[in-house]
Amino acid sequence: MKKKYVIIGNSAAGLAAVNRLKELDPEAKIICISKELEKPYNKCRLTDYLSGKMPEQGVFLGENEYLPGNNFCLASENVQENGIEFIFGVKVDKIASDNSMVLLDNGKEISFDKLFIATGAKPVRLNIPGANDNGTFVFHTLQDTNNILKFIKDNKPKRAVIIGSGMTGMECASALHERKIEVDIIELSTHILPSCCDKIGAEFIENAIAKKISGFLDMTGQNCQERNKEKTGVSIYHNESVKEIISENGKLSCVVLNSGKFIATDMVVFAVGVSADIQLAKDAKIETGEFGIITNDFMHTNVANIYAGGDCAQVKDILTGKSIRSNAWHDATTQGQIAADNMYLSGFNQAVLPESSSFIESAFDSKPVESFPVKYIGALPTSYSDIFGINFASYLGVINHQLKYDFIFDVGPDFYNKIWLQDGFVKGFVLIGDISKIGKLKRSIIAGKRLEL
Repeated sequence: MKKKYVIIGNSAAGLAAVNRLKELDPEAKIICISKELEKPYNKCRLTDYLSGKMPEQGVFLGENEYLPGNNFCLASENVQENGIEFIFGVKVDKIASDNSMVLLDNGKEISFDKLFIATGAKPVRLNIPGANDNGTFVFHTLQDTNNILKFIKDNKPKRAVIIGSGMTGMECASALHERKIEVDIIELSTHILPSCCDKIGAEFIENAIAKKISGFLDMTGQNCQERNKEKTGVSIYHNESVKEIISENGKLSCVVLNSGKFIATDMVVFAVGVSADIQLAKDAKIETGEFGIITNDFMHTNVANIYAGGDCAQVKDILTGKSIRSNAWHDATTQGQIAADNMYLSGFNQAVLPESSSFIESAFDSKPVESFPVKYIGALPTSYSDIFGINFASYLGVINHQLKYDFIFDVGPDFYNKIWLQDGFVKGFVLIGDISKIGKLKRSIIAGKRLEL
């Protein structure tokens, strides 16, 4: 009898699971359900689309676009092709109590043998006055991006406030600046990128931003001796938070900081983090934790035929084994693949996966798995970005500032590299400007070997 797999979510984890299942079980029925209206796209490209560097069409994934171990077999909207059916613009309201079917918000019921939950995460808005006024946005999905672009087209804003200076906040600020909009970045911490960069590195980035922008303005003949907002179009406020957003006559006028400062603005973007989208799992009595749906080493939940992965799942850090939520596209892809392996293998007494299988020992091992279940070795939540034209990569997931570390520093006029070590083993890194060491550092961490540069 043909198996029937249902996938909830069509981003990195969901698509990886769809394509892996198609490879493993070509005769199976695979249904992928997404509440988003658009066909599958890569969220990593939204910044380039927002900035104007990429057209909207460039955000979408091509039919044969490569992800590790996967060639996408995409169908047109809500059309079956090669045993895969994509359903767009429909929300899964409920998982039936007997864990045999999902109930959709259009009234349809879909049965399944195995279910993979990849519902992702939801952006957070601050609970402050004015948080939902016209001209306030989040920046997480393609629809969010189009909402921002429509506002820019219709209102021609000159000023924007970005609340939060994590990766999303800095990328959004960079993109809006490309569109000649002045940006004020509000950060609660002592420095930008607080969760993925050290303070000295953050200061290097701020200086590099000012230098790049000032250099550009210098070429236009303007006097840029003072690197302030009037000259660069960018201001960063540290140790600050927003108390209120004020509108006048239906349009934003300013934000009020808890320090009492008023900052004039035409639009506000919240970039204060995300929370795992786990309500569907909770309602189905699937076990959840601090960071998302609890999964074991095989991406399996506490329910026999239900698996989870991606931003909605709680997984382990590859170095510490501690529970985390990994928001990285590449980690989500691996989780989707491994979930698919185990969804396929469960129920078999003996099975051998194809040679393109996920690997137990490391992501760089060439030895295929020849037994089951397939184990997930853990997430390496690495941050990558291009912020105001500055390359950036980091992994600081396990750094405990109470512990003693050795360091490797490599700093020049246009780059800053810092590596945290214990007994020669890499425990973290920040790479700015020059990120060429990223491959060796990741391999060293995943293989558990001392660093050799």
